[in-house]
Amino acid sequence: NLQLDIGACQFRISHSGSGNVCTVEEVTIQVTDADGTPIQSYGGVINLSTSGALGGSGTWSKVVGNPGAANGPLNANAGQGTANYTFQAADEGEITLAYQNTNAGTANFNIVAAGV
Repeated sequence: NLQLDIGACQFRISHSGSGNVCTVEEVTIQVTDADGTPIQSYGGVINLSTSGALGGSGTWSKVVGNPGAANGPLNANAGQGTANYTFQAADEGEITLAYQNTNAGTANFNIVAAGV
């Protein structure tokens, strides 16, 4: 049995820093320990949401043409800026998802995971 103390992990979100209305922004999410070392065996569920001027809007999806960017199931609420994703062993602690919004403004990305 593999045991993982998820109380000591954190999530790092990275992306280009800006995007254009209606274009897809690739967002990378990495699970690391307190020292920044990737936790390749993470298998939890994360809940994604948006806040800021564009809070509660936009749509998360898997990256088209790159199915290996996220191997687990993604359940997204179209146009609401929320989704949940279940990490798989094949993700090795890092995924890339697509985010798209048809409105102009700033969106902050938020992650909540049980026990973290």
